[in-house]
Amino acid sequence: MSDSGYESDISYDSLSSLSSPDIWSDFTNRHTSPVPVDHAEGWQRKTLPLELVEQIFDLLFLEAKTFEDIRPFSMASTQFRTVALRRYMSTLRIYSKKQLISHTLMHYSITFRSSPHVYAGFDWVKHLFVVPEALTTSRWKPDLFRDLRSLHISLADSGSRTQGSILNRISGNPTFATVASRLSSLTITSLWRIGVDLLSMVAGIFPALTDLHLSSSENLDTSCCWLCYEESSAAVTHSPIPGHYANVRTLSTAFAEALLPLTKLVHLHLGIFLSDEDMVDAHIDHYDSPREYERALLVYAAEKRPNEPVTTLSQSERSNGESEESLSYRTDGEDLEDELDHRRDGEILPFPHGPGDCPICAVLVSASQQTVHHSTRKRWRREDDDNVCASRQREG
Repeated sequence: MSDSGYESDISYDSLSSLSSPDIWSDFTNRHTSPVPVDHAEGWQRKTLPLELVEQIFDLLFLEAKTFEDIRPFSMASTQFRTVALRRYMSTLRIYSKKQLISHTLMHYSITFRSSPHVYAGFDWVKHLFVVPEALTTSRWKPDLFRDLRSLHISLADSGSRTQGSILNRISGNPTFATVASRLSSLTITSLWRIGVDLLSMVAGIFPALTDLHLSSSENLDTSCCWLCYEESSAAVTHSPIPGHYANVRTLSTAFAEALLPLTKLVHLHLGIFLSDEDMVDAHIDHYDSPREYERALLVYAAEKRPNEPVTTLSQSERSNGESEESLSYRTDGEDLEDELDHRRDGEILPFPHGPGDCPICAVLVSASQQTVHHSTRKRWRREDDDNVCASRQREG
């Protein structure tokens, strides 16, 4: 027994027998060379356990997540190729119709080379992230995903008026009902509105859900300035109180009744604000006219900021390696001399803005992160927004 705990591939007796003159070689003239190790008596070929191969690949896959990165690993052997493809396709991300077609061709190629009735290709997919562009095309074959358990749909590139039609087209696929009935987790982000109609549709299509995540706050644009944020907030229903529901109790009752068919539901996340819709508008007005909030500033300045972290109202889709874009802000009276004059005159300084100074700003920024794979501008944004916003800031 060796120090590593594994027996030597060739025992001492086997080595002695190899030097015996009675052994004939099959590869050279007789009595001129020993028998190859593969032919040694009592020798057995050692194979690397499949579980160990999978763990090695998992370590590789932590850093290399693209198909090009894992290709050398998959070409090492048939065993490595099977492990690489199965682990790679267990969590699949599809961002376009073209990418869906490529993965579908890969699926047919794998299944063609596999034995009949063996799970392969899309059968390995457990978690699927996909955009409506791929789900609404004729190339989308839901019946190929026989073991799908988690579905994430991002509407980041969809318009505010197409939300309902997109979901109807996705659920209208004849073979989608079978897949939907087996799903245990559903995530839909960048919604433009979360209401009873949407919840009722989800409850009817996905009856076996245990986890449901719906969020609309990703459509709030915090990447530029307050003017862009105000424009985006007018397009998305981020605060349904009091415009659509009188209070939190009314909203909770209506949503609970819509979700009654989901008898297995355990975790529910709704990415909306429960505060009054006027709060954001008042906060923006406060930014433009801080003198109107002098009394509120006195209360704020007298109280210490809480030590506990601000509650995040919507889960961020960013990866750990990406930097987060914060809401741009400015403080009126940035000139130091003017600030000193205000202090000498006893006037109250403008209300501070920014995630580090204002709790409302911190909540807005934390709840409106852009989707990591879809950080492009929304369709309601004009191409010259940056120039317009810059000129407005200079005028202000």
